[in-house]
Amino acid sequence: MIVLIVLILFVGEAGIMTHLRHPKILQLYGCCMTAQAIWLVSELCNRGSLRMLLSDTTIQLDASQKVW
Repeated sequence: MIVLIVLILFVGEAGIMTHLRHPKILQLYGCCMTAQAIWLVSELCNRGSLRMLLSDTTIQLDASQKVW
């Protein structure tokens, strides 16, 4: 029952995110769920994933590049 609730909430959130338009928010185009995985289709990040960007100590981000 909890898994079904989580899936319903996830689909609702994905639906909302497909309509968001903002230059600082990654565009989500859609998602697909199977029994094995959840697949997200989003725009390409030219600098890699957020995890890679934040963990790279050689990259300095100024205040205009950060979202508060």
